[in-house]
Amino acid sequence: MSKKKKLLPLAVSALLVGVLTTHSFLLPSHASAQTPNPDSQIGQDLDQEDDRVGDSDTAEDSLGDSITEEDSLEDSVTEEDGVGDSVTEEDGVGDSVTEEDGVGDSVTEDGSLDDSVTEEGNLEDSVIEEDNESSVRSKYDHTKFLTLFDKDKIIKNFRSMNKIFPSHKIKNDKKNTFTFKKKLRDLPNFTYTYNKQQHKFEDLLKRTVTTGLLVIKDDKIVTERYYHGNSQKTLNTSWSMSKSFTSALVGIAIDEGYINSVDDPITDYLPELKDSGYDGVSIKDILNMASGVKYPVYEEPFITEWYNRLFVEKESFNEMMTTLPSDASPGTFTYKGSDTQVLGMLIKKTTGKQPSKYLEEKIWKPLGMEHSAYWNTDLHGDDMTFAYLNASLRDYAKFGRLYLNNGNWNGKQIISEDWVKETYIGSEGFPFYKYQWWIPPSPDPDNKEILANGIYGQNIYVNQNENMIIVKTSVNSSEEDLGEEITVFREIVELFKDE
Repeated sequence: MSKKKKLLPLAVSALLVGVLTTHSFLLPSHASAQTPNPDSQIGQDLDQEDDRVGDSDTAEDSLGDSITEEDSLEDSVTEEDGVGDSVTEEDGVGDSVTEEDGVGDSVTEDGSLDDSVTEEGNLEDSVIEEDNESSVRSKYDHTKFLTLFDKDKIIKNFRSMNKIFPSHKIKNDKKNTFTFKKKLRDLPNFTYTYNKQQHKFEDLLKRTVTTGLLVIKDDKIVTERYYHGNSQKTLNTSWSMSKSFTSALVGIAIDEGYINSVDDPITDYLPELKDSGYDGVSIKDILNMASGVKYPVYEEPFITEWYNRLFVEKESFNEMMTTLPSDASPGTFTYKGSDTQVLGMLIKKTTGKQPSKYLEEKIWKPLGMEHSAYWNTDLHGDDMTFAYLNASLRDYAKFGRLYLNNGNWNGKQIISEDWVKETYIGSEGFPFYKYQWWIPPSPDPDNKEILANGIYGQNIYVNQNENMIIVKTSVNSSEEDLGEEITVFREIVELFKDE
C-alpha cells in the first residue's frame, strides 16, 4: 500500500468540535469513556481538534491508509466531471466522466454500470447464493484490496466490491417495490459556517469527491444527484453504515424470540466466546461499542495481518473473534469493528441464517427495495457484518425511512417501536452513540437525529423532527469533514423546512 494518512473511525473530533463550535454546545465528560492514548482522548474540552477515539480503529474505519494529503482525490477530479456539471436531477449520470477518474470505461450510455449491476439489480461474478463460495473463487480477485484506495481506482472499487471479495446476494422482491415520489427542488450552492469559517456547499461535494446525494422530505425525493459514473442503480459500499443494519437485525431477532434480552451475556448464545474478552459481556454493551474487548488499531502491521489471515491463509473471521482479549471493563466505550462482527455471529447462531439472508427476509423484501444488494464475506462464507454491505442510495434511504417512522413501514411494524426509540437516546457510557448509530450532539433536548456513518463519507442521516432523510456517498471524506457534513445536512434541512 502507498503512503498513508491515518483516518479515524468516526471523527469524534470532527463530529463534536466542528458541530459543537458551530452550535455553541459542549459535551459533558464521562468517566466511563475510555481514553487509552492522546489520540483517543474524549476529554472535557472538545473544542480541541486533537480529540480522538483512535485506539478503536477497525478494518472498515481506518482504511484511509493509501490516501495522502498530497495525493488527494480532489486533485484527480477535473472541472468537467466535478460537482454539478455531470449530473442532472432527473436522470443522474451525464456524459462527462473522464478516464482520469478511473471510471469512464465502466459506464454505459444509459448511465448503468456494466461491472456491478444491471437494471434488475442482478449481481455478477462473486455473489454466493447458496454458500458455494468455492465455485466463485475465480470470479473475484482479493488482491485488489491492496490497491482498493488508490486514487485512480477508488471510485470504481467502491461500487464494485463484488469484484474484490466474495458476497452473499440480498434479493429484492420485484413484485413488491416501494418507490419514493418526486418533488424535485433546486438545491443551491449555499454558504454555511463551520469552525467559524464560511464555506460553499459544492466545494464540500468536490473536496470529498461525492458520488451520490439523495435528499428526501415528507416521503418525496427533493434532490437526487450522482457523480463520477454512479447512478441510481449503483451499489455503493457502506463501510460502517452496515453496523446500523446489523443492529436492526438484532432488534428483530429479539422481537421474534430468538434472543431473550439485550441484558443477556453474549456467551449464553455464543459459548465459543467464553475464552475471549467477550465472556460474560452483555449484548447491550456490545451494541453500544462498550464490550471492553481489545481489537487492534487498523494500521500496519495489523492491516497486512488482517488481509493475510483472512484472504491468504483463509482463516475464519468469526473464529478470530474468539481469540480477542479483554482490555477494559464492560461499559467502556471504544469504537471497534469486532463488536459488530460478534453481533453478526449472534444473528447467525440464533436465527440459523446468515445476516444477509435474515436482512433479505426481514427488511429488504418487506421494505420493497428497488434493487438487490450484497454483503461481502470472508472465504468461509460468513458475512463481514462490521462493514461491506453494498446497496443503492434509494435503498439506503428506505432503511433510513424505517427508522424515521420508529420501525413502522406503511402500517406494518418491522422492528419494535421501543427498539428504534431507544436508538435515539444516547448510551450511558457515551451519549452520542446507541445501538450502532451515532447521535449528533445538539443543544435542543427534543432534537431527534441519528446517523449511520462509514469512512470516506458514507452517511444515512435521519431527522425525525423535520421528516427528512439524507444519503451521501463519497470516496475522499476525512475525519475533518464529518462534523462539517453534519452541519451541511442541517443546513439542507433548514432550506427545505418550510416547503
